[in-house]
Parts: sequence; structure tokens; C-alpha cells
Amino acid sequence: LLERYPECGNLLLRPSGDGADGVSVTTRQMHNGTHVVRHYKVKREGPKYVIDVEQPFSCTSLDAVVNYFVSHTKKALVPFLLDEDYEKVLGYVEADKENGENVWVAPSAPGPEPKVFNGGLARKLPVSSAQPLFPTAGLADMTAELQKKLEKRRALEH
Repeated sequence: LLERYPECGNLLLRPSGDGADGVSVTTRQMHNGTHVVRHYKVKREGPKYVIDVEQPFSCTSLDAVVNYFVSHTKKALVPFLLDEDYEKVLGYVEADKENGENVWVAPSAPGPEPKVFNGGLARKLPVSSAQPLFPTAGLADMTAELQKKLEKRRALEH
């Protein structure tokens, strides 16, 4: 994400790779013409998060962890924020047991049975189909929209 969308920030908070209860912070910055990626471990110790640096620093929340990195780098690190709309319904692709086609499903909130959406991206997609899950038609419109969002973000930064 940091490489693909550098305009969205250069600091990413993510689950740790060691399977523990902690998190990791990944940063990506340009240094002498080369991108430098660094990873920092943040351990969970009771209700606190401890940043594992030369002088460990304790934080009361994940927000405080991010603020530590931003403030201790004179705001050179910027939290990653992808400028996209957030989904309101959790959905996933699943193989239909009857015909083997991939379908987009979203579990209904109260009951265990998922409902299958038909239409748009939620239509049934045959497994053998070469159709992409996300259509490429309208790519120019999407690119223009993303360009506008980027311009707005840059205007707010200055």
C-alpha cells in the first residue's frame, strides 16, 4: 500500500507478523533517491502499547502510537489514509456449492444465512469466466475522480 499509493501517506499500522497481540508500524521514505522501508515492533503489555525502540516508549492507545511516530519525526511521517469510500456491508466471494460459480455474498446481521446479491459487482461470476471481478469500463472516469481527490488533499496540506 505504501508503495502503490505514496500520496496517501508513508506510515502504516498493521498486525504484527509474529502472531502475538502486538502490532507493527511500517514506514516508507525517500532517502538519497532510494525508498527506505522500516518496520517497528509495538508490543502489547496489559492495557498499554510499548514501542520497541532504543528507549521503549509506552502508549495508552494505537492512536497514541501513530502520534508518537508523527511527532518524533517532525511530521515527516504521515499516517496512511486511502482516499476511498468505506464499505457499509461486509461481503466476500464464495464458490456456489451447487454449480461451482463464484458469488458475492454478504451475511445478514441477525441470522447465520448469508444473502446473495445479484446485480452490479454482486452478480454471479462463473469460475471459468475470464471476467474480472471489478470492471475496467469507466477506468478513465475513476482515474479523473482519484486525481480530483488527490488535488483536494494536496490543497488541504498547504
